[in-house]
Amino acid sequence: MKKSVFVAVFALLCCAGSVFAGTVGPVKSAVTTGGISLGIGYANVNVEWDKEGTSFPQTPEMASHQVFTQLGFGTGHNWSATLRGGAALIGVDDAYLVGGDLEADDAMPFVTLGLQGTVFDGEVLKVGPYVQGSYFFTAVEDDVTKTATKETIAYRDMWDAKVGCNFQVELEGAQLYAGPMYYISEVEVKNSQAGVGSSIATLEEKDHFGFMAGIQWKLKRNLALELEVEQRSAVGVGLTLNKSF
Repeated sequence: MKKSVFVAVFALLCCAGSVFAGTVGPVKSAVTTGGISLGIGYANVNVEWDKEGTSFPQTPEMASHQVFTQLGFGTGHNWSATLRGGAALIGVDDAYLVGGDLEADDAMPFVTLGLQGTVFDGEVLKVGPYVQGSYFFTAVEDDVTKTATKETIAYRDMWDAKVGCNFQVELEGAQLYAGPMYYISEVEVKNSQAGVGSSIATLEEKDHFGFMAGIQWKLKRNLALELEVEQRSAVGVGLTLNKSF
């Protein structure tokens, strides 16, 4: 890896923290019209939920480890679609109304659909929009007892959507891309306390505007590695290895 590319990778890793449900990829996909790609990846996700309008005394903060596989398809005219499936193991700090953290024993399966393309394909600069959405199945449920009060809580129906536009340039054979994004994610929380009753609240991720940056370099002719970071309610990282056919 050449020095300038190494510096770019190091800068991205210094910002690393979380990417919701995987990477987006560069502006111009390596998948040709009618072609496909197969990939595997990992993302470490940290999310700060907005407790405004709820009974939570502290801000719930979610951390998760996600692994996934994905299928890409070249739809034509420099556009491509992505279908991703995976599982997330999550934990939530300050998850309970009475205080305490939640650590899930079971993973949450999820699916992601994405679409991206190129609207400007210059010799130096490439520009393209993207849209991506994810839904997490099943619920994460646990309970805690404090001061003789037992509380059961379930985090369920979590989803995420984002749309943005990236700008891409080449640096010594590697593709560097970055741009602004708008995002929104929500999770439903069902809370039950013995002798008190139950309630349901919807938590939304803090803020809505963010920024992402990534780098892709080819390991072999049809094999590429992507590293991305996102600045959302928390800063993050995702890593994907793709093979195109």
